[in-house]
Amino acid sequence: MSTRGKVRRHEPRSKGLFDKSNSRLIQSFAEWDLLDAFQKRVMLRRMGIPPSLYKYRGIPPSSDQTGRRRVEDLLLENKLWLATASSFNDPFEGRVDYVVPYRGAQLRQAMERKYRELGFKSGDARRMVKTADVADPSRIVERSRAASVRVLETIGICALGTNPSSPLLWAHYADNHRGFCVQLHPSHDLRALLANEVEYNDDYPVADDMFGSVEDRTLIPFLRKSLDWAYEEEWRIVAQDEPNRFRHFNPLAMSAVILGMRTSGADKTYILELMEERRRRFGVKPVVYQAEASQHKYRIVVRGLR
Repeated sequence: MSTRGKVRRHEPRSKGLFDKSNSRLIQSFAEWDLLDAFQKRVMLRRMGIPPSLYKYRGIPPSSDQTGRRRVEDLLLENKLWLATASSFNDPFEGRVDYVVPYRGAQLRQAMERKYRELGFKSGDARRMVKTADVADPSRIVERSRAASVRVLETIGICALGTNPSSPLLWAHYADNHRGFCVQLHPSHDLRALLANEVEYNDDYPVADDMFGSVEDRTLIPFLRKSLDWAYEEEWRIVAQDEPNRFRHFNPLAMSAVILGMRTSGADKTYILELMEERRRRFGVKPVVYQAEASQHKYRIVVRGLR
């Protein structure tokens, strides 16, 4: 389901956001393979998941063998790269505002309860609570902020879009319209392509420090960005403990490749050759489309794309 034009301006939220957005899907994994294609599309619609997600890419010159291998990893090997936040173009990636919602005896009780949830015995939990932390909760906040910096490099992220006709996305992520865009259908591989919608807000997400879930503290920060980025309508695969790794997806999930308005003739030939190789390897060949300029408006036209 596309969220084009919507900008979320509600109050910051953190607790359970990642869990709630994924739990419906995770519960469905066991049944997913038993559904036919139509039933899968219906289920995704009910869950609010877009039927198609898009990955924009540039095409490095033929002299850049490493860059070309990355293109072929996607188009021939069915692999998406999960990057770390530090490699993204937004320096605010992963920022979070920590708060401690308790004071005094309530804070001590909450800390003891959390340690017990982690498996410590009651006596050990009491001993682990530091009096200095209870007296000065800002100590907990400072430690949490320091820990969040270390967490940044333990999260793998793959950014995807919902709009294959965005001039800005083509300009920013497909080498100024000289690259390509891949269409992926989550219904063909829900496990690999399980993505969450990015929320746009002026405020950092708030994490209740050690009193929230692991997802709240480590994953939620990567599902919110500034309102300035709302035009991207981004969805993300966010994977804990999968930084700088590939994630494989079902070959059937790639249904189309769109060439940019400025993709060169040589690069078009290169992509078409990869599509033929894909057909030989997997027996399927994504449809190749050409992005064009509208004759009447400042719009990109991708004719025939469903």
